[in-house]
Amino acid sequence: MRPSTVAFVTAIALVGSATARSSEPAGQDPAEDVSRQLYLATIAAADLSLRLHETDRARHWLAQAPERHRGWEWRYLDTISDRSGAVHRVTQGSVTDITISPDGRLLAVATAEGTALLLDAASGNVLRRLEGHNAAVWSPEFSSDGRRLATASSDGTARIWDVSTGAELRVLAGNGLGVAGAAWSRDDRHLAVSSWDRTPERGVWGTVNVWDATTGARLRHLEHGAYPIASLTYSRDGTYLIGGTWDWNLLFWDTRTWAEPVVVPPPQSPDYKRVNDFTLAPDGRLLAVAYADGRVRSWDLERREVVQTLYAPVEGQLKPLSDVAYVANGKWLATVGEDLTLRLWDAESGAQFAVLHGHERPINAVTASPDGRWLYTGGADGTVRGWDIATIEAAHQTWRVPHTVYSVAFDPEQRRAVLATWEGWVRILDAASGSELRAWQAHERAAVVADWSPDGRWIASTGSDGRVVIWDAESGALKVELQDVDVQLESLAFNADGSLLAAPGGDSRVRVWRVSDGEAMASLSAGEGRVNAVAWVADDLLAVASADGKVRLWNLRSSTPIAVLDVGSSGTPVMAFDATRRQLAVGLGRRARVWNLEAGRWVAEFSTRVATITRLAYSPDGQRVAAALAGNSFELWDGHTGDVLLRLPSTANAWSVNWTARDELILIPLDQTVRVLRAVISPTGSRSPEKK
Repeated sequence: MRPSTVAFVTAIALVGSATARSSEPAGQDPAEDVSRQLYLATIAAADLSLRLHETDRARHWLAQAPERHRGWEWRYLDTISDRSGAVHRVTQGSVTDITISPDGRLLAVATAEGTALLLDAASGNVLRRLEGHNAAVWSPEFSSDGRRLATASSDGTARIWDVSTGAELRVLAGNGLGVAGAAWSRDDRHLAVSSWDRTPERGVWGTVNVWDATTGARLRHLEHGAYPIASLTYSRDGTYLIGGTWDWNLLFWDTRTWAEPVVVPPPQSPDYKRVNDFTLAPDGRLLAVAYADGRVRSWDLERREVVQTLYAPVEGQLKPLSDVAYVANGKWLATVGEDLTLRLWDAESGAQFAVLHGHERPINAVTASPDGRWLYTGGADGTVRGWDIATIEAAHQTWRVPHTVYSVAFDPEQRRAVLATWEGWVRILDAASGSELRAWQAHERAAVVADWSPDGRWIASTGSDGRVVIWDAESGALKVELQDVDVQLESLAFNADGSLLAAPGGDSRVRVWRVSDGEAMASLSAGEGRVNAVAWVADDLLAVASADGKVRLWNLRSSTPIAVLDVGSSGTPVMAFDATRRQLAVGLGRRARVWNLEAGRWVAEFSTRVATITRLAYSPDGQRVAAALAGNSFELWDGHTGDVLLRLPSTANAWSVNWTARDELILIPLDQTVRVLRAVISPTGSRSPEKK
């Protein structure tokens, strides 16, 4: 059974278990129920297909999802199924390789159909078709001045072209049975061409020819090993010609003597480690090599030893890497391969920070613009794709913070975010970029919650030191300290007009203060358990969650609650209102229930088999509920039925969750990051290259 089939069968099983947990409305139309079940199954199948990096199957399932049920989860999966910014179908066959001119204006594209193309990098328009090869083209390489282009081909020739006119300047024939690599010398005088040859007596061996690029004279013929030599480059100072072979090795020829090459094998392992391609770091000190075992190994060229290995396997898969490129002046590495992904890595730490989908067949090549703003990939699906780094970061952004984050809230204009973090820091970030604007140490040990007043003037915070404090949002200056109870507090809330602030009192009471002068306005007893969370229903109505497993609705003018909601078990509930304040979701343990304030009854019940619910949050339209679960995952539920729509795994404990008014889902794991998930594509149909 192929993986995509497994994904759909697994999806059906997930849907069945989710449906059994939900509260179904009586008398539901059977046809509508079937339609909804189909939607749930296709969403689960698309999600699992993307985790397996089967982009084509993910798009298939998204297209099968009934349109009337498509919500945030559909738009999000559609977004991440193609994060490329531009798609250009340049051939009906395969794009074998791609490179960019030194000035960043032209893309040279090699195809399996024997043609090379020159594209305008900005528009993707084909400017010139370079025809002459009669077999697959490989390794297009611009000269350092950008005036000439070299191409290699399986027809055994290398050719040099005039970039401005597309005219063929030189044919370099007799290189062997199939040219794979080409490299200009640093002064552009010579062109090295790698290939292979074979005889019945000797078998296969690798070859390199070095040619005078002006006269076409062969200057040097080199041989090595029992496999093709697939990749070539000159060292930054030109003293070495470096080759990569299918017998796993790196070869170093000294261009001053042309003695037998120094052979450098990869570290020992049982996996097949054919060298597929490599690239020099901008400073010339490192060589990043893409191997067929799915790893990039960065070699220190002076010591000729591996200093870093990048690897992010999918369970049960070992997919070869095809190409690697340095980005942003060596800050990042980009890798592509047969798993259909473009991955971005921090070149210094080796941490992977993005896995991007778009191509529907293996990606054969990647190149970066000189200014580091764009990546370009070419794939076996016949497309060239442009990837805008800024757009990539905006579509699925990770804010990295010096300390663990416990809460995130946004100002009324959604332009800034306030974070409560470990060691008592309150931090203000730009919501678009995640860059820090201001920070101050507001509490001892940890700031647990921070929130913005509705008018944007004030920030209220509390933390593990039991203090409740109001700060000036612009300067960070202390306005007033309202409480100090020496007990960790995990909630506070401004009312709708920002005139009042409520917070737990550290015991079984909830306290309310006037924001303008800090005067205490109310102190309400909330039963036997310690108050854990507070939220405003209206200006004079508070919801209070206590450790006795109950939520009480308090009118500030009364001495007793007007309603007591029993969640059904002991413990400390978490709660979240929808935007209308008519629906209240209350979570305790692994179960959540929804109370409708107008009907005065429970209207839905959700549950999760994964772990204890730590936080809940309604989407802006009230159709979805996001949950943070203690077992390193987040879930997205249908706000009416409780069906699990998405599971979002985390590498750290899932602490909290929130939404922005722009429909962005905020995930807060305890790993010094905040993940911002954006569903940026209009729900009009699943994307394909022909639609972009």
